[in-house]
Amino acid sequence: TRNMLGTPAFATRGGDTGPLMYEAGDAQLSLEVQDDPEHPGRKSILGLVLGIETQAVEAKLLKGDGVITAVTLDEIGNFTFTGLAPGQYQLTLSGETIEIHVQDLNI
Repeated sequence: TRNMLGTPAFATRGGDTGPLMYEAGDAQLSLEVQDDPEHPGRKSILGLVLGIETQAVEAKLLKGDGVITAVTLDEIGNFTFTGLAPGQYQLTLSGETIEIHVQDLNI
């Protein structure tokens, strides 16, 4: 099992200027933070993982030591978290052959 810390492929400053991009080994992770239209004042995260086999890969969103929510990636590597309070989170992606950690994810 590879255990890697996701590192920004490039960083942006300012508001909603586009997706956050991370690379870990062969995996590319794109995260897009948006206002959640169904939950005013809340945010959603749209994620896409490319470059690895995404079957049975789970995405977990954590705050502090607790898991806020967890989903399994779909067959093409997409995942979504909705209804999130603005704040700082950690994201982990884990499967049989990969584990990726994104620290200090501000939404």
